[in-house]
Amino acid sequence: MKIPIDAPARLQAQDITSSYAVQAPAGSGKTELLSLRFLHLLAICEKPEEVLAITFTRKAANEMANRILNTLDTAAKMQTKPKFGTKLEEERFLAAIKVLEKDAQLGWDLLKSPTRLRIQTIDSFCLYLASRLPVLSGFGANIHISDRPEEYYQHAIDSFLNLLNKDLPVSPAIGRLLLQLDNNIARVGKLLIELLKKRDQWIEPIIGLAGTPDKIFNQLQHNIIELIEENISQAK
Repeated sequence: MKIPIDAPARLQAQDITSSYAVQAPAGSGKTELLSLRFLHLLAICEKPEEVLAITFTRKAANEMANRILNTLDTAAKMQTKPKFGTKLEEERFLAAIKVLEKDAQLGWDLLKSPTRLRIQTIDSFCLYLASRLPVLSGFGANIHISDRPEEYYQHAIDSFLNLLNKDLPVSPAIGRLLLQLDNNIARVGKLLIELLKKRDQWIEPIIGLAGTPDKIFNQLQHNIIELIEENISQAK
């Protein structure tokens, strides 16, 4: 039986009593490891919905779900324990057998009800949370994920720039922004869209600085100095 060099680390990562961050190159078996961990968790829960795996893409979510279901289906059809080519195959088979035993005991019927496996993208998980909490989330009940966020960015920016003509605390700031860019609304809109696309990089520090003009000024000054020093260093 073939045993990989990093077998101890792989075995440790399957320990569901602890949490781990796994770093490895593409194609090294991270999805397989996560699938195994998912199977181990299914074997001890009361409902399959209690186990949640979150991925970045739909492709990764579908791949993981198919891998788990194929493993369960293969194990269910085997009458006797087969010979395994690798240690990983054996671990996968034994984990699947435990899940099938729990499935039969509690009547999950996973192979006929695969949607009970909660393997979701970050977007779909956030949608699920917001849908379950329509009032608290502030989005209401009728929400969906958009594949074209630029339309919403533009709508938000148009609404923001329209505040210029209203007597609000933010109105003078909008006026100064437009003045700085020669009242070129199209350019302002384009720059703001790029900011919104990268809001995960700046929204947290901005919220932390909200309402503290001196701190904001000092932070901006620090950032400008860093940029100048970086450009000077690159020019040498």
